[in-house]
Amino acid sequence: MLANLNRPGIVCTLSMVLLSFLGSPCFAQEISKRPPVSGEAIQIVLEPRVPEGPARPRWSPKGVQLPLAAAAAGLTTELQLGPRGSSPFQLRLEKVDGSPHWNRLRLDSARNGFGEDDALLDCAPTERNGKTWSSFSSAELEVSFVETKDRPPLSKPLQLSFWFVEDPREPEAPLVIRYSIRSWMEGEVEHERSVLRVVLIESVMDGVFDEQDSWALATASDPDSLYDVKAARRIGEHNWGGEQAFRVERVSPSGRALWIRPHDPGRTRAEEEEQRDVLAVDRRAPRSGRTVAFRHDFDRALQEAKAAGQHLLIDFETTWCGPCKTMDRWVYTADEVVDAASRLVSVKVDGDEQRELVQRFGVTAYPTLVLIDPAENVVRKVVGYQSVKATATFLKITGR
Repeated sequence: MLANLNRPGIVCTLSMVLLSFLGSPCFAQEISKRPPVSGEAIQIVLEPRVPEGPARPRWSPKGVQLPLAAAAAGLTTELQLGPRGSSPFQLRLEKVDGSPHWNRLRLDSARNGFGEDDALLDCAPTERNGKTWSSFSSAELEVSFVETKDRPPLSKPLQLSFWFVEDPREPEAPLVIRYSIRSWMEGEVEHERSVLRVVLIESVMDGVFDEQDSWALATASDPDSLYDVKAARRIGEHNWGGEQAFRVERVSPSGRALWIRPHDPGRTRAEEEEQRDVLAVDRRAPRSGRTVAFRHDFDRALQEAKAAGQHLLIDFETTWCGPCKTMDRWVYTADEVVDAASRLVSVKVDGDEQRELVQRFGVTAYPTLVLIDPAENVVRKVVGYQSVKATATFLKITGR
């Protein structure tokens, strides 16, 4: 599942004009080919979309880190977007108007070096859990694709978000700025008395579409499902329009065109969705209304465990961790897990607030579960979402 990147902070603005596509689509030299599959090929022409209103995909790719280098005027880096050989965009973080934090992002949007035509994004940095967030949204950059030698390049706008995080508790941490592409491609085509709608979203955020990226498919009669995260699959995988499966035969690297064919996956859509539903077993786990009795003060929980001669479960989470919330809903409410946890002491730790514990136990991702014995020795440690069965097994203490 693709990661969600809703981040705290005040949205920054950019005074730039969103450039439209030039010319009619012609894709003779920009096709990524796949082996043919059964059925007649269907061509779908797509156009760019940006987040305006509720009609948008309910998923987004994980943010990409760009290393920053100190310069006389700020912190600089390069952003490579578009076909191979394209010139990079220059970026520079700056402090203006006496701000103690980075509150301006300068973009070399024309790719001609920093100058008077730079785009400037300003924001008001915000504080959260001891960190300072500088969040810059609605940055619009343009990339070009060459169709044929006798035609001008086809321009495509991309809308991006950038964010920079300062943590005074980690002064030696590498300086990085993160970005995510917020725009996507969307189109529709008539097929057998129905209308198929398609969304293309970059998973590898390089401005170019290929099989590593994602697509969603739906019929016009079920428009909401087009934006559901459950509809997103890799371009190399088949997808469903109603009860008919399709595979991508070719995709334009610009995302302006997609060719799909009907496909027989050997099972119905319902059968496949049941197989792909990784939470189905956890949702069906027996529940009697009980939950794991988590403490929220580590020191007190540790002393309680020591006094009782019990093991201590430490659940490292954050407020923005999606899998953590999923475990709270389906795992820590399952009777099997509640019973296993009743034989030890459990505590939740916010990784953003308890940095010393994060460092002590070597936590690098969330959720992270750590089981320690009364002598504070680490017995087990596991990272990521854990099923009901896996969590109950994790909590079992030998000899009890």
